[in-house]
Amino acid sequence: MSTFGGLTLTNKGKTLQSKAQTGVQLNYTRIVLGDGELGSSSILELNALKNEKKSLDITKLKILSGGRAVVGAVLSNQEMTEGFYWREIGVFAQDSDAGEVLYCYANAGALAEYIPAGGGSDIIEKNIDVQTLVGNAENVTATIDSSLVFMTIKDLERRINQTDETTGVLYKLGFDNGKLFFEEVN
Repeated sequence: MSTFGGLTLTNKGKTLQSKAQTGVQLNYTRIVLGDGELGSSSILELNALKNEKKSLDITKLKILSGGRAVVGAVLSNQEMTEGFYWREIGVFAQDSDAGEVLYCYANAGALAEYIPAGGGSDIIEKNIDVQTLVGNAENVTATIDSSLVFMTIKDLERRINQTDETTGVLYKLGFDNGKLFFEEVN
Protein backbone atom coordinates (compact mmCIF):
# COMPACT_ATOMS: atom_id res chain seq x y z
CA MET A 1 0.00 0.00 0.00
CA SER A 2 1.15 3.53 -0.67
CA THR A 3 2.60 5.29 2.37
CA PHE A 4 1.36 8.85 2.80
CA GLY A 5 2.31 9.89 6.33
CA GLY A 6 -0.85 11.90 6.91
CA LEU A 7 -2.90 14.37 4.91
CA THR A 8 -2.52 18.15 4.88
CA LEU A 9 -5.40 20.62 4.72
CA THR A 10 -5.28 22.78 1.61
CA ASN A 11 -5.94 26.53 1.85
CA LYS A 12 -9.52 25.93 0.64
CA GLY A 13 -9.77 23.08 3.14
CA LYS A 14 -8.64 25.41 5.93
CA THR A 15 -11.25 27.96 4.89
CA LEU A 16 -13.97 25.31 4.93
CA GLN A 17 -12.69 23.97 8.26
CA SER A 18 -12.95 27.49 9.73
CA LYS A 19 -16.54 27.77 8.50
CA ALA A 20 -17.35 24.35 9.96
CA GLN A 21 -16.23 25.57 13.38
CA THR A 22 -19.01 28.18 13.24
CA GLY A 23 -21.69 25.59 12.41
CA VAL A 24 -21.53 25.51 8.60
CA GLN A 25 -21.93 21.97 7.28
CA LEU A 26 -18.74 20.07 6.43
CA ASN A 27 -19.88 17.57 3.78
CA TYR A 28 -17.31 15.18 2.33
CA THR A 29 -18.11 14.32 -1.29
CA ARG A 30 -15.47 11.91 -2.62
CA ILE A 31 -11.97 10.51 -2.30
CA VAL A 32 -9.69 10.81 -5.32
CA LEU A 33 -6.56 8.85 -6.20
CA GLY A 34 -3.87 9.88 -8.63
CA ASP A 35 -0.34 9.26 -9.82
CA GLY A 36 0.95 12.84 -9.98
CA GLU A 37 4.34 13.96 -8.73
CA LEU A 38 4.11 16.83 -6.24
CA GLY A 39 7.45 18.30 -7.26
CA SER A 40 7.89 21.83 -5.93
CA SER A 41 4.13 22.45 -5.69
CA SER A 42 2.71 23.56 -2.36
CA ILE A 43 -0.02 21.29 -0.99
CA LEU A 44 -1.65 24.37 0.50
CA GLU A 45 -2.23 25.88 -2.95
CA LEU A 46 -3.62 22.74 -4.64
CA ASN A 47 -7.21 22.78 -5.92
CA ALA A 48 -7.07 19.32 -7.50
CA LEU A 49 -4.78 16.33 -7.65
CA LYS A 50 -1.77 16.66 -9.94
CA ASN A 51 -3.01 13.78 -12.11
CA GLU A 52 -6.35 12.26 -11.10
CA LYS A 53 -6.80 8.59 -12.00
CA LYS A 54 -9.76 7.37 -9.96
CA SER A 55 -12.63 9.10 -8.15
CA LEU A 56 -14.24 7.05 -5.38
CA ASP A 57 -17.65 7.48 -3.81
CA ILE A 58 -17.64 7.70 -0.03
CA THR A 59 -18.92 4.60 1.73
CA LYS A 60 -18.06 5.45 5.33
CA LEU A 61 -18.03 8.35 7.74
CA LYS A 62 -17.17 7.89 11.39
CA ILE A 63 -16.67 10.79 13.80
CA LEU A 64 -13.83 10.12 16.25
CA SER A 65 -12.76 11.87 19.42
CA GLY A 66 -10.05 14.50 19.36
CA GLY A 67 -11.50 16.52 16.47
CA ARG A 68 -11.02 13.82 13.85
CA ALA A 69 -13.18 11.80 11.48
CA VAL A 70 -12.61 8.76 9.30
CA VAL A 71 -13.84 9.01 5.72
CA GLY A 72 -13.81 5.78 3.74
CA ALA A 73 -14.18 4.47 0.21
CA VAL A 74 -13.65 1.24 -1.69
CA LEU A 75 -11.06 0.98 -4.47
CA SER A 76 -11.65 -1.70 -7.09
CA ASN A 77 -9.66 -2.15 -10.28
CA GLN A 78 -12.39 -4.17 -12.03
CA GLU A 79 -13.50 -1.36 -14.35
CA MET A 80 -10.08 0.22 -14.83
CA THR A 81 -8.64 0.04 -18.35
CA GLU A 82 -5.11 1.07 -17.39
CA GLY A 83 -3.01 0.68 -14.28
CA PHE A 84 -1.36 3.51 -12.36
CA TYR A 85 1.00 4.20 -9.49
CA TRP A 86 -1.17 5.28 -6.57
CA ARG A 87 0.96 8.20 -5.46
CA GLU A 88 -1.55 10.84 -4.38
CA ILE A 89 -4.81 10.93 -2.48
CA GLY A 90 -7.24 13.77 -1.85
CA VAL A 91 -10.50 14.20 0.01
CA PHE A 92 -13.02 16.60 -1.50
CA ALA A 93 -15.77 18.43 0.39
CA GLN A 94 -18.60 20.76 -0.51
CA ASP A 95 -18.19 24.45 0.36
CA SER A 96 -21.46 26.40 0.24
CA ASP A 97 -19.64 29.40 -1.27
CA ALA A 98 -16.88 27.86 -3.41
CA GLY A 99 -18.49 24.57 -4.50
CA GLU A 100 -16.55 21.32 -4.26
CA VAL A 101 -13.01 21.89 -2.96
CA LEU A 102 -9.94 19.76 -2.35
CA TYR A 103 -10.14 19.58 1.44
CA CYS A 104 -6.95 17.66 2.19
CA TYR A 105 -4.17 15.97 0.23
CA ALA A 106 -1.15 13.69 0.57
CA ASN A 107 1.51 12.39 -1.81
CA ALA A 108 3.46 9.16 -1.29
CA GLY A 109 6.24 10.11 -3.70
CA ALA A 110 8.55 7.13 -4.26
CA LEU A 111 6.47 4.99 -1.87
CA ALA A 112 3.62 4.68 -4.38
CA GLU A 113 1.82 1.38 -4.97
CA TYR A 114 1.02 0.05 -8.43
CA ILE A 115 -2.68 -0.60 -9.06
CA PRO A 116 -3.04 -2.81 -12.15
CA ALA A 117 -5.82 -2.52 -14.72
CA GLY A 118 -8.83 -4.76 -14.27
CA GLY A 119 -9.56 -7.81 -16.39
CA GLY A 120 -6.26 -9.48 -15.58
CA SER A 121 -5.19 -11.95 -12.95
CA ASP A 122 -4.76 -9.27 -10.25
CA ILE A 123 -8.10 -8.33 -8.73
CA ILE A 124 -7.77 -5.38 -6.38
CA GLU A 125 -10.39 -4.39 -3.81
CA LYS A 126 -9.27 -2.18 -0.95
CA ASN A 127 -11.09 -0.37 1.78
CA ILE A 128 -9.48 3.04 2.04
CA ASP A 129 -9.93 4.92 5.29
CA VAL A 130 -8.63 8.47 5.58
CA GLN A 131 -8.41 10.30 8.89
CA THR A 132 -9.37 13.95 8.51
CA LEU A 133 -9.49 16.96 10.79
CA VAL A 134 -12.93 18.20 11.84
CA GLY A 135 -12.03 20.10 15.02
CA ASN A 136 -15.10 21.06 17.03
CA ALA A 137 -17.41 20.97 13.99
CA GLU A 138 -20.78 19.53 14.91
CA ASN A 139 -22.30 19.39 11.42
CA VAL A 140 -20.08 16.82 9.66
CA THR A 141 -21.67 14.73 6.91
CA ALA A 142 -20.74 12.80 3.79
CA THR A 143 -22.45 12.18 0.49
CA ILE A 144 -22.84 8.40 0.65
CA ASP A 145 -24.47 6.22 -1.99
CA SER A 146 -26.07 3.54 0.22
CA SER A 147 -25.89 0.97 -2.59
CA LEU A 148 -22.09 1.05 -2.22
CA VAL A 149 -22.02 0.42 1.53
CA PHE A 150 -21.12 -3.13 2.52
CA MET A 151 -21.34 -4.82 5.88
CA THR A 152 -18.25 -6.58 7.13
CA ILE A 153 -18.39 -10.04 8.70
CA LYS A 154 -17.67 -8.41 12.09
CA ASP A 155 -20.62 -6.05 11.59
CA LEU A 156 -22.86 -8.97 10.69
CA GLU A 157 -21.76 -11.04 13.68
CA ARG A 158 -22.44 -8.13 16.04
CA ARG A 159 -25.93 -7.57 14.64
CA ILE A 160 -27.29 -11.12 14.43
CA ASN A 161 -29.88 -11.67 17.14
CA GLN A 162 -28.33 -9.11 19.49
CA THR A 163 -29.54 -6.00 21.19
CA ASP A 164 -28.02 -2.78 19.87
CA GLU A 165 -26.08 -1.38 22.84
CA THR A 166 -26.80 2.26 22.01
CA THR A 167 -30.53 2.00 21.27
CA GLY A 168 -31.61 -1.11 23.20
CA VAL A 169 -33.35 -2.45 20.08
CA LEU A 170 -33.19 -6.19 19.37
CA TYR A 171 -32.48 -7.08 15.74
CA LYS A 172 -33.05 -10.41 14.05
CA LEU A 173 -31.50 -11.56 10.79
CA GLY A 174 -33.93 -12.23 7.95
CA PHE A 175 -34.16 -12.95 4.22
CA ASP A 176 -36.66 -11.64 1.67
CA ASN A 177 -36.47 -12.69 -1.99
CA GLY A 178 -32.88 -13.77 -1.49
CA LYS A 179 -31.84 -10.49 0.13
CA LEU A 180 -30.47 -10.24 3.64
CA PHE A 181 -32.12 -7.73 5.99
CA PHE A 182 -32.33 -6.93 9.69
CA GLU A 183 -35.64 -6.67 11.44
CA GLU A 184 -36.38 -4.83 14.67
CA VAL A 185 -37.98 -7.17 17.19
CA ASN A 186 -38.92 -4.71 19.93
